[in-house]
Amino acid sequence: MKVNILNLSKKTDTLEEDIDNILLKFYPIGSIYLSISDINPGDTFGGTWKSWGSGRVPVGVDTSQTEFNTVEKIGGEKTHKLSLDEMPKHTHTIPSHTHSLNSHTHSFSATTNSSGNHYHIVGSVKTGTSGNSQVRISSENTSTADYATSTTGAHTHTISGTTGNASGNTGSSSVLTSGSNGDNYSHNNLPPYITCYMWLRIA
Repeated sequence: MKVNILNLSKKTDTLEEDIDNILLKFYPIGSIYLSISDINPGDTFGGTWKSWGSGRVPVGVDTSQTEFNTVEKIGGEKTHKLSLDEMPKHTHTIPSHTHSLNSHTHSFSATTNSSGNHYHIVGSVKTGTSGNSQVRISSENTSTADYATSTTGAHTHTISGTTGNASGNTGSSSVLTSGSNGDNYSHNNLPPYITCYMWLRIA
């Protein structure tokens, strides 16, 4: 029995094409192929493929959610810095405490201002009368005048002492405050992941 080598070769090529076509049936245009090999799937079973989704995690389309309502929509972030509105409500509590006042005194020393000058009227005498007194007020009768002693009596008072011992405290205090804390860094926003090569058939 003679075998036609040429016909067998043609049949073999046709069979390989049929197999490739069958494989491509499983991955129509728009399909995604995942592999841990970096070999382009077009080199293995035909079609035209491009690298797809580098550095991103696939998420199913969900038309009810704005973030996922169309195909190949991208979003998300590897790190995120919380805004003021995103921070959990919280308070910073200052523990109950007292402020102690050490026992002490307040000393003082002072002198009053000079005060108390006055004079004494010694009566009316005729003008021209001599003496050690000073004329204070002239009367309507020009022949007489009131005389008085020189002013005297100016003096001061010196005082000193202490206010007495004092001690105690201001009482217990417990308040809330909104003091700041933290370093304002971005936090890691990545879910647990594993990497692979992803390819998209485009023809």
